[in-house]
Amino acid sequence: MSRHRFIAFIQNHDQIGNRATGDRIGEVVGRSRAKIAAALVLTSPFIPMLFQGEEWAATSPFQYFANHEDPEMARAVSEGRKHEFEAFGWKPESIPDPENRERSFAQN
Repeated sequence: MSRHRFIAFIQNHDQIGNRATGDRIGEVVGRSRAKIAAALVLTSPFIPMLFQGEEWAATSPFQYFANHEDPEMARAVSEGRKHEFEAFGWKPESIPDPENRERSFAQN
């Protein structure tokens, strides 16, 4: 297939949002390595896709969020994320609650 049919990217909303705390590539590998990755994506023969804020190396987390009206479903999602990441060594209290409607993403 022709190269113009492919998209190149470093990170997307699924990869970031499904991390325990929503940390971005610069937080994970450091700013210098993130710049190298960006250079590779932007100079590749494919269509580049930048995730929101990536063009200025945003450091604000992009956390998974949900808004279930069913209280049982909301509880299951909140507890499920804690258990999911606990298996990877994260402390349950450090996992943001995706159902917390009071949380302001700008404050994180």
